[in-house]
Amino acid sequence: MENRNFAILIQGFDTVQCAYSMEQRRKGGIDFQFLREKKESIRELRNKEPVAVKIGSQDFLLYPYGTASGYPILISNEDFKIEMGEFNRPNFFVTFRSQALWRKSAFEIHDKFIDWGVMGVGFANMHLQ
Repeated sequence: MENRNFAILIQGFDTVQCAYSMEQRRKGGIDFQFLREKKESIRELRNKEPVAVKIGSQDFLLYPYGTASGYPILISNEDFKIEMGEFNRPNFFVTFRSQALWRKSAFEIHDKFIDWGVMGVGFANMHLQ
């Protein structure tokens, strides 16, 4: 059989999930009360579709339901699916989406989340779990 050189089309991870414990250092970074009220208003309208919200410097879709794992807030964008709760520990459970991992490395997506958490919404003392 003839030896041919093949180009790898895709390599690496399809999905990465990380849990983060973070402490909010700045008021107004993530307004959990606003997100809970917005989520409830979506549900009262019997709308199953997410609505657009801006949190820090990032645009997200806010879903009208929490998660089966107990996080009351679920948001997503092209790079992340973020399950979060101000009283949950860890308070963020993040899925790095496949499309983001095709464009960038898991380390770059992790850094993007950390940058959003620190610079965008004022969290500190981040611990990856």
